[in-house]
Amino acid sequence: MIIYDISWVYTDYLFVDAFLIIPVMFIMGAVAPLGFYYYMTIHIAITANVYMSNIFASLLLFVVGSVFVFLISRNKEDVRGKIAQWITVFASIPLFVIYVLAGFEVEIFPQNLSVIFAFLLSFFLCMFIFAPEKDSFKLPYKPIAIIGLCVSMLYMSVSYIYDEADIENNTLPFVLSAVACIVPPVVAGFIKSDTFEDDKIRIGTTALPLVMIVWSYIMAIIREYFLWVETENGMVDFAPGVLPITQSIGGLLTLGFGAILIYQGVKELQIFTLNFGVITAFIQILSIYSWFGDINILVLGILLVAFGVGLIILNSKMVSLKKSLKEETSGGDDNA
Repeated sequence: MIIYDISWVYTDYLFVDAFLIIPVMFIMGAVAPLGFYYYMTIHIAITANVYMSNIFASLLLFVVGSVFVFLISRNKEDVRGKIAQWITVFASIPLFVIYVLAGFEVEIFPQNLSVIFAFLLSFFLCMFIFAPEKDSFKLPYKPIAIIGLCVSMLYMSVSYIYDEADIENNTLPFVLSAVACIVPPVVAGFIKSDTFEDDKIRIGTTALPLVMIVWSYIMAIIREYFLWVETENGMVDFAPGVLPITQSIGGLLTLGFGAILIYQGVKELQIFTLNFGVITAFIQILSIYSWFGDINILVLGILLVAFGVGLIILNSKMVSLKKSLKEETSGGDDNA
């Protein structure tokens, strides 16, 4: 029987309860409690702004949970392994954001929303690189990575690392965040380098997000030291013509990423990849158009309706094509 000390705080109870769940998961191979286990882990991490030690406690719990998922996933035919991986990936995203925010709290990383998306872009890029190629859409890594990459790329294309370009007073956090964002996907790429051989699509979908991260940090440095000018009223602003150039490069990178996803979706008949490629390209085109002026609300409504109808037609065509190819393949096997 466990007797709780009434002087404990809520997170102390959660930590003990989480450790009581661990033997149940490992001994019985129970996946059902994993969701509650990760809830406790996330809740403990959220209170890090009050108790910084909770970051390490939540990290310990997450590592233990990941070990359980690794062990139960070794049997490829056991559906519990796939369920456990989906739960773990969904839990890892808020935990990752919380850990980055904790870095802001202790001033390890610069306090800027764009930096969070740079970290997320790096995180989802690593997930994409390590995604298993075989039956990858039955596992969470590739679909969630594609969603995360699209959202992060779209945000990064219209924002900047250090909106105020105050790098001089935050040099160490700026450098640490740059290293933490750029190094992991580069290392992941070297580890999985054998999967990139003669695969131009994979190279493109990996290179463009990495270029976006590097470009964002390079642009921050350029903006800090070369592009700011003092206006007549004494305010500091961009040098003339700089803003369109900086936005267009990020926009073109995102548009290129969407185009690669569209090409991959059509070539490999991956409806999920095709849809997110089309959505990403469409949003980015609207964003580029908005640079030249406001979009009329009526025109925007017509465009959205036309886009929705076009997407439905495209999906129906892809489904029909996949079905016909499957029938041809099965028919060929029967004749053999």
